[in-house]
Amino acid sequence: MGILLKPAIRATSVLFNWVRLRGLPDHQRRVDQARRALGTIQAMRGSAVEARLFSYLRKIDPLVFEELVLCAFEQAGAFVVRNLRYSGDGGIDGRAWVLGAGWCAIQAKRYGTHISAQHMAAFATLLQREGYRVGFFVHTGRTGSAAYAQLANERTILLSGSRLVDLLIERRLHPPIIRKEGTPRRLS
Repeated sequence: MGILLKPAIRATSVLFNWVRLRGLPDHQRRVDQARRALGTIQAMRGSAVEARLFSYLRKIDPLVFEELVLCAFEQAGAFVVRNLRYSGDGGIDGRAWVLGAGWCAIQAKRYGTHISAQHMAAFATLLQREGYRVGFFVHTGRTGSAAYAQLANERTILLSGSRLVDLLIERRLHPPIIRKEGTPRRLS
């Protein structure tokens, strides 16, 4: 991405959401908490950073975690549209325009154990119903074989482990590769 394009998209996204969330002080407070938490995460250095990162993420408020993920997408150069209300479990937590992929849905789950294959299946159904070509399922848990089986539809991009570390600390997002027929290919 061009050296000036990424900061311009980020600044536009931050301004857009600041205007959008005016009059919603609780929402704005969580965004501010998420930005501070992201700063704490990005300052982590030394050995076992990934283990410390996931331990930290599993302790923060689930709604702050959702905002933290959206802030990280902004820092990585995506234009983010925050929801005016929190969706609760099962909804789309935010939307992002990602260069090379277009509009994507984002669902953030703060798990302490294995992720739920049912949550992934419900997200894939939601993507199809809402007309998204791709969606990011972002989580802090462990991914078992049942969850990987849900990736067969190729609409869902799993963002966890080292890819989540890249997003949060390195501000690097690996966008999906869109095939001609419009379905994303899984990232390897």
